[in-house]
Amino acid sequence: MSQAEREKLEEKFKYLIPMGVFILVILAGVNYGMGMDFFTILIDLLFVVAFIAIFRAFKLDLRENEKKIWQGLITNKHYTVTSNKNSRSAYTYYFYFGDQKRTVSEEVYNQFKEGDLIETHLAKRVWGVYFDAKLLKENAMPETVAEYQNKEEATSKKSSKMGCILFLVFGLLMTLGFLLITDAIDIPVIEEYLQEIFESLE
Repeated sequence: MSQAEREKLEEKFKYLIPMGVFILVILAGVNYGMGMDFFTILIDLLFVVAFIAIFRAFKLDLRENEKKIWQGLITNKHYTVTSNKNSRSAYTYYFYFGDQKRTVSEEVYNQFKEGDLIETHLAKRVWGVYFDAKLLKENAMPETVAEYQNKEEATSKKSSKMGCILFLVFGLLMTLGFLLITDAIDIPVIEEYLQEIFESLE
């Protein structure tokens, strides 16, 4: 890592412990109000494990001064939105590099488009910390982008066809099962039903 990248990681690390203490205070209040039952103890343990894992990731990245660098051709990009009545919407941004899917920050997502060959520098162990993203070549391989998009469309159509086939097979199996059951208990349900239909038409 460069000095600027290290300072960015250290800046984020400074907020980790105060945030952890704040969440622990909230959990303590919940424990006091609800009592120390199994559910609250489980939540406390999960938080402690997650906090230790994040703390360790920061310490290792800072101690070993390492980062990840990966390159890829953006063949597709999209984002998802999750929201509810009590909170604002949360956005998650994705880049596709062929068959590989990566989560990226909003800044990186808006910086590049499909067909760009990019190089991204990010923290090795700490999730979501991006140091830099560079454009290596614009519209590097448009035919490759089109190829993957056509492949995704073909996969989607294939999935739809398989769904229809499974639905028909399920319907046939249900009908066969119904006929076997009515035959086993010796009740001519089908004949009586058809006879009633014919009589109503006369």
